[in-house]
Amino acid sequence: GGMIGVVEPVMTHCAARLAALQAAQLKLVELLAHEDRKVMTLPHMAEVAHALSHVPVYAQKLATMRKDMDALTNRVKGMRKRAAKLYTKKQQEDNTAAQRRAQQQLLAHAVQQEEGEKALEPQPAEG
Repeated sequence: GGMIGVVEPVMTHCAARLAALQAAQLKLVELLAHEDRKVMTLPHMAEVAHALSHVPVYAQKLATMRKDMDALTNRVKGMRKRAAKLYTKKQQEDNTAAQRRAQQQLLAHAVQQEEGEKALEPQPAEG
């Protein structure tokens, strides 16, 4: 048998390699299961496993908190800018009002002086 004579040794070799690989894989699975049992029987491992199961939830909460904090930071920056502008505007208004008052006082003083000087001027005799 020509074709079978060529294929059969290759197939036998492949089958033997496959059986060896399956045996090695089975050993690995058993080893992993044994290690898993060792890890799971460690003290407090149930608590650790439980805590680790919550990590994605905590990570999401942290991301949300960070986003909220960034938004608050931006709002506070905006409020500070507005407060600074309002303060500057108020100071300008106060300065303008103070200048107006000073001008009014000067004017009132000038009028008083003028009236005082008129009072000191000799009055024409009536008669």
